[in-house]
Amino acid sequence: MAQIALSFGGFEIAASTNQSNTIANITTGDVDAYLPRLEASFSMSFDTWNFRVLGGYNYYEIEDGGANFQDIDVSSWLLGADVGFNFGPAFIRAAASAGTNWNEAGWSITGDPPARYKGGNSSSTADVDVAQGHVSGGFKFTDQLTLEAGVGVYNVDPDFQGFDDSSGTTAYVQAVITMAPGVYIVPEVGYQTFTADYTTDEAFSAGSQFYAGAKWQIDF
Repeated sequence: MAQIALSFGGFEIAASTNQSNTIANITTGDVDAYLPRLEASFSMSFDTWNFRVLGGYNYYEIEDGGANFQDIDVSSWLLGADVGFNFGPAFIRAAASAGTNWNEAGWSITGDPPARYKGGNSSSTADVDVAQGHVSGGFKFTDQLTLEAGVGVYNVDPDFQGFDDSSGTTAYVQAVITMAPGVYIVPEVGYQTFTADYTTDEAFSAGSQFYAGAKWQIDF
């Protein structure tokens, strides 16, 4: 993906290739993407805390794609923020973000459905609203052992008939074990719930699951 990016101070601005992902119920028309996908963030770090705010926007048009050869405007946006605090060996982090039509801009949460054309003589889409958040904390006992726990939530709400919103939570506990400089073992256990589905697809049916695993990580 082509990109032009600029950084100065705590600001970062990027213009990248417009994603122009096809919406769900349109198979005709020509996609016109005159604007790049725009993303920007601002961050600052202090002795005991840090923060970042970010945003993004993606727009394209499907020409002659709707009823009566109506042009369809497809827009996506994203706003988010994260913050972290350090108290000696202890730390706390939190993050939240929200937006619309992430699938069309390439910011998608896995499995969220694409936007749909409203129909009639409309030139707009029935949108998919997304919101998510996360908070975690941990304690560094020694240079070789850090424990961390956290919980995250999400909600995806399609604004069209026949699709329900989907929400869920994930909670986890992990240990970061430093075997040598740049060499880590990270065991983790967690529990996930998904409380609703988008459609009748079994892959997104309501339920819960427990998981346990570990990874090796080597930083060069």
